Amino acid sequence: MELKDYTIEELRTEIKRRNELAKEAKTQEPRCRNCKHIMNHPQVSGMYLCAARTWGKTYTRHYCVKLYTKACDKFENKNEDNYED
Repeated sequence: MELKDYTIEELRTEIKRRNELAKEAKTQEPRCRNCKHIMNHPQVSGMYLCAARTWGKTYTRHYCVKLYTKACDKFENKNEDNYED
């Protein structure tokens, strides 16, 4: 079938369905704000540091991150309770 074979309503519902799927996928992506390794930058307000990622050979430094960026491979959810009973 070609695009001209569909009605306008069918096309609208399909676009709406795809937009909803895209929104769900976007909300499920882990972000730095939900990571337990995030900490406030001591000198700059509104900027944060990642305690898990460092750089530098002589002086180890933490990477600066923003809360809305996608999480790295060292992401650990801060909301999960990891208690072993």
